This record gives sequence, structure tokens and C-alpha cells, in this order.
Amino acid sequence: MAGPNDKAHREDASKKHAPTDGPSADDRGPDPQRDQEAALRAANIAIAHDRPSQVLRVEVKGAGCMITLGSGSQHGVTEYMQGYLKGDAGPFATFVITEVGEKTSRAFVALTRDVVAQHQGAIINASHMPKPAPTHNVRATLLAVEVTPNGTRIKFSKGERQGVSVGTKGVVVDASDKELADFIVDELHPQLSGARVDLTPDQLNGARVVLR
Repeated sequence: MAGPNDKAHREDASKKHAPTDGPSADDRGPDPQRDQEAALRAANIAIAHDRPSQVLRVEVKGAGCMITLGSGSQHGVTEYMQGYLKGDAGPFATFVITEVGEKTSRAFVALTRDVVAQHQGAIINASHMPKPAPTHNVRATLLAVEVTPNGTRIKFSKGERQGVSVGTKGVVVDASDKELADFIVDELHPQLSGARVDLTPDQLNGARVVLR
């Protein structure tokens, strides 16, 4: 006959083998940011929060720039921390730290070198990141039309500060709102964006842009 001790033993065994709600910390795989934060704590370095920093160097890369910031691991910065460049009216352009040295760190921003040169201040691991307004059915003014070897390009009056990003979809419409051609944003600036469209300059005369 099984005694009370046997029942308790079975219950303990079932608890040991019962499924858990999710993977343990050891089962979740490597987390570079978590590992770097642990190393900072071990070295008695406080993790950066709302860390002011300055842009030290700007290198053109693709449609934007790599910026080098004057804060690194010695200041509590880790990879994957988010931040933003500061503008006159507040947060200007966001970024994510991708490389960290002892005294500097690097991140990519979808801005031209000239624009970055006007915004040298940054905040790393900001408590409140700016949230761009949604661009659904937002109208924009057509600013420029250029014929290039790769087709017709347009620039219009909405950019990163208005919530546009590379990959944002839109459509060119005429004065009566008839849809002329779809496009995808492939050039981004703070106050304007650009894209290639399958239209001629004559077809774009008097046209407007609507972002999806």
C-alpha cells in the first residue's frame, strides 16, 4: 500500500517534469545587448540612460550616413541601444547603435552628410523615443521632377520627420485625383522624400502625391 510519503514524492516528481510557460534564460540563445550590459555591471559601469553625446565623424553610406558618437562602453553604451539626433524643435532623426568601442560608438542614420552636419547633438538610450505620425493617405506636394538614365524621379514634401521611411508606398494622382502610377520611397530626407515613377515629366505636370 502506498503511503503519504509516496504521494508527496510523485507530486514532487511531476512538478520537476511539468512544462514551463516558456524557455529559460539559458535556452533563449545569445543576446549581445544583455551580455554587454552584464559586462558593464561586472565592471561597475552604469548603463547609459538618456546619455548626451556629440557626433564626431560622418561617413556617407548608401542612402544615408554612418555617424561616430563620442560615447562608448566606458560611458555605459551597448549595441542595439536606440537614440536620436537633436533638432531645434526636439528629436530629429532616430538611430540604433551597431558598433561600440571604449570611447565611441557608431550608428546609421538615413540623412545626408549636410543634414547631419547641422545636428551634432544626440541622445543615446533615450527614455522617450520620438514616434513619427502615420503616413496613411497623407497628401504631399510634388517639389521636383528629374529625368535620369534610370527613369523619372520625383521629390515631394514629406520626409522622415513626417513619418515617411524608405519603403513607404505611395501613388501619383492628377488634379482630379485619378491615380497615375504607384511608387516606393527609396530616398529619404528630414523634410522631403524621393522615388522613381513610370511617368513622363508631362504626365507629372500638375500632379500630386498621396502616401499609402
